[in-house]
Amino acid sequence: MSLPDVAGHELQDLIGSGSCGAVYSSQSAAGKLQAVKGLSSLAINRKELSTACQALHNAPPHAGVLPIEDFCFDRSPYYIATPLVGVVTKDGHGRRRWETPTLETACHQNMPNEEAWRIIYDLADAIAWLHKHGLPHGNLRPSNVPLEGDAQ
Repeated sequence: MSLPDVAGHELQDLIGSGSCGAVYSSQSAAGKLQAVKGLSSLAINRKELSTACQALHNAPPHAGVLPIEDFCFDRSPYYIATPLVGVVTKDGHGRRRWETPTLETACHQNMPNEEAWRIIYDLADAIAWLHKHGLPHGNLRPSNVPLEGDAQ
């Protein structure tokens, strides 16, 4: 499988894919590990995404929102780069696999009530911060909410 050529990023492994594109682990030109999501031009509104990414890039940081480190919607390939969150594991066949703990995986665990409420409050705080800064959010579902804040 050939990986897309994204200027300033050395794509390494496919992490996952969905209806809007595919996510790759990557190393930036500066040597930082990142997640780069290559986006399908037919599945996105480039103008709206560019405006939102620029606003998030310029906003003050929030612990519950991954920062946008790089993005491009002016020319193909269209992409968004964020810090890489998660760990490399091996599947049953010994192949490398990327795992990021998410709200979805937490829903299948027997978690103490205090931890569940902390997650609910943290998520509500992050969404309130987005609203306060006029930032849109989409695809907010349990599988798209990483729970570990330790970016690589």
